[in-house]
Amino acid sequence: MSFDPLLEDLAARRRAALKMGSEKRLAERAAAGILNARQRIEYLLDAGSFRELGLLSTAIRPEVRNKCPADGKISGFGSIADRPVALVSNDFTSLGASSSVVNGKKIRHAKELATRHGMPLILLGESSRARLPDRMGAQGRATMGSDPAEYLRDRTTPWLSALLGSCYGSSTWYACLSDIVVMRKGATHVGCKRPRDQGRRRPAGRSGGARRLAHARDDGGPCRSRRRYRQAGARRDLALTLLPAETQRRGAPHR
Repeated sequence: MSFDPLLEDLAARRRAALKMGSEKRLAERAAAGILNARQRIEYLLDAGSFRELGLLSTAIRPEVRNKCPADGKISGFGSIADRPVALVSNDFTSLGASSSVVNGKKIRHAKELATRHGMPLILLGESSRARLPDRMGAQGRATMGSDPAEYLRDRTTPWLSALLGSCYGSSTWYACLSDIVVMRKGATHVGCKRPRDQGRRRPAGRSGGARRLAHARDDGGPCRSRRRYRQAGARRDLALTLLPAETQRRGAPHR
């Protein structure tokens, strides 16, 4: 039996996943000087250190299965200045990085391994809201309800969030749970719903942002605005050097 057809299919699926979402949206981001999800990972992590989880994952619903490479959220592990980290980078070109059954499991797996091995968790946020009917449909709701710890924060290891564009839904929730939050000034709206979902439109400057998130955080956690992504990256690098390394040496307890 020849394995060539299977290997060719695997290679084709990998190429499709690495192409990310809409070519038009990727071109628009490049023209505007905005990094895409994979470029952000490449910029942030040590060269060659990233190991991806779930590269070939896609949507659970057949009608959108070919529209969302990696199901909109790129997860895995790497290092920053030789320190191991877990990471999730949202791909806004893939169905707006909307929350779904499959990418929710990818985030859960990254969180669990970060906790188990004492690694900081970095969340690069840029997302629309929950994907319908994945999230609210009967099948999706029953499946996602199986993770009672989806937004549980046990403070075993540090979390760092960077809000780098429009952030509705999960990006906002995880930012509120994070120990350190960095925001790209002038490009970030945060909230649980988009303005039009609330029955009225609001000016961009009033639909969220650093002030609103800072007001939502009542635990004293730092929230910083940064105008450019590279400045945000430098802030994250500095934050990692200031975080304690005890969890890395001893390992975090199982949840």
